[in-house]
Amino acid sequence: MNTPDLLIVGAGPAGLATAAAAARLGLRVQVLERRTEPRRHSRALVVHARTLEQLDAIDVAEPLIAAGEPARSLTMEHGDRTLLRVDFQHIDSRFPYALLVSQEVTESLLWRRSSELGVELRTGVTVAGLAEEGVRLADGSVCAAPQVVAADGIGSVLRRAAGIGFPGTSDPQHFVVADVRLDEPPTGLTVRLEEAGMIVLGALPDRLTRVIADVPADREPDRARLQQLLDERTPTRPRITEVAWVSTFTAQHRLAASFGDGPLNLIGDAAHVHSPVGGQGMNLGIRDGIELAQALVDGPEAVALWRTRRRAAARRVVRGTGVLFGLATNRRSWVRRALPGALRVAGCSSLVQRRAAALASGVS
Repeated sequence: MNTPDLLIVGAGPAGLATAAAAARLGLRVQVLERRTEPRRHSRALVVHARTLEQLDAIDVAEPLIAAGEPARSLTMEHGDRTLLRVDFQHIDSRFPYALLVSQEVTESLLWRRSSELGVELRTGVTVAGLAEEGVRLADGSVCAAPQVVAADGIGSVLRRAAGIGFPGTSDPQHFVVADVRLDEPPTGLTVRLEEAGMIVLGALPDRLTRVIADVPADREPDRARLQQLLDERTPTRPRITEVAWVSTFTAQHRLAASFGDGPLNLIGDAAHVHSPVGGQGMNLGIRDGIELAQALVDGPEAVALWRTRRRAAARRVVRGTGVLFGLATNRRSWVRRALPGALRVAGCSSLVQRRAAALASGVS
């Protein structure tokens, strides 16, 4: 490829969605990725309705839906009671559900679609910083392009090179995330709030269940620990028959001071990070990228407007998930006792239920 119109650093979902959307609009696109192997065992679980609408425009929604499990609702439970049911079936979308599918599958389909559209995908390439003509690689060479997208994650080299701040906080709370097989697998998507802690259960294809729970940092998340979490935080106490993979993570809440500077634009985790509450992270990044592709075609004024609008959208998500995260993981006993009652009252309101569904799905 000659000098591309657009250079994207990072081949995660946000970067690949940008690449496919830009190529479909006629831009010559090159993607640089440090990894040489596909990402395995990543945390993202949900693709929401608004994201599916945008992925449909680049012909990725249909194969993604075929590979996932649609959740028509999200339920929040405590003991044997349903506190709040978020019903997606009445949202204003052609995709009235939350699609449960692993990030690995999403990335694979976006990679394939980008290749079909003529995107040049280069792996094993380490970017060291910005250059006047584009980006500088670790070997000292320069990749030139008039427009550069930083999709290189929370530790973004390009964001730091541009001097763009990334203020926020790191939460000390640890989480375990695992894909397991259970003797009685759940259906749909459930968040349980118990005095012992929070646990999320999501039904994936191939009879896998995604488990996410807040845990102390002083114990390894082995099979015995996962079983203990299910015993303590679910009334049915399903038995684990297989652990496909397990890991831990901590949450951060950060928002870039700007989403761009000159020819550089930030998307995805390079621009914003937050807790996993609501499954918004990957969705926000994909929508960043697809909307940026159109703005780049439309010109500088559209890019400036994109930066303002997407940062405002990310700020709302970072703030909102931060509040929900703080409540769901609060260790104070009185909060853990009071929260279920408050959610049960809120769940009695059809207005609250409709608003929650619209916000979560991104169609509000």
